[in-house]
Amino acid sequence: MITTVLEYIVMERDCLILSHESYLDRPLNLNRKIMKRKKIIASLLFLQLCILWSCDFYGNKDLGGKLTLWLRDGSEGRYDIVYCSKYDIGGCIAGIYVIPSADDERYSMYVKTAKSDDKWVIAKTIRTVEQKKNYWIIDKNLSLEDVDCDALNCDSIIRSNVIGPLDAQQFGSKLAELKISLKF
Repeated sequence: MITTVLEYIVMERDCLILSHESYLDRPLNLNRKIMKRKKIIASLLFLQLCILWSCDFYGNKDLGGKLTLWLRDGSEGRYDIVYCSKYDIGGCIAGIYVIPSADDERYSMYVKTAKSDDKWVIAKTIRTVEQKKNYWIIDKNLSLEDVDCDALNCDSIIRSNVIGPLDAQQFGSKLAELKISLKF
C-alpha cells in the first residue's frame, strides 16, 4: 500500500514541506499539484480577459447602433453620448458628440444616465450650473457610414435623429407616443 502525501505550503517563505510520502508518489503528486495550479491560473486569466472584453477598457458603455455612453476623463458619473467613428480592442476611442452636441457648451451639461433597446436610446442630462434635468430620445437608425463628415455637416444628420431637450412631462408623452418601453 502506497502512503498518501501530506503537503503543507508556507506561502510567505515560498517553501514546500513534504512529509510521509513514498518516493514513488512524490513526482506524480508534485506534477498533479503543478498542473492544478496551472489550470487555476489559466482559468483566472481567461476570466479576466472575458471581463475586460465584455466591458470597455475606458469605462464606456456600448448603447448599440455605434452609440456609446462615454465616460468623461476624471469625471466619475459624468458621461457624453458619442457616435463612434473609431474602435480599438477596448471599444470606442473616437467619435462625434451627440449629447451634448458640438453646438452645446460641452461642460455646461453632462449625461447622468442612459438606457437603450434595439431601436432607441433614452438619456437624462443635468445642466451643471442650475442642476436642471433634461431628457432626450435618440433613434438608433442613425448611420454615417457613407457620409464624408469633413465635407458635410454631420451634426445636422445626428440632430435629425435626436429628440430633446425635453422636460419630464414632455419626455413621458413622447415615450408614450413612440411606444418606447424604456425606463430609468
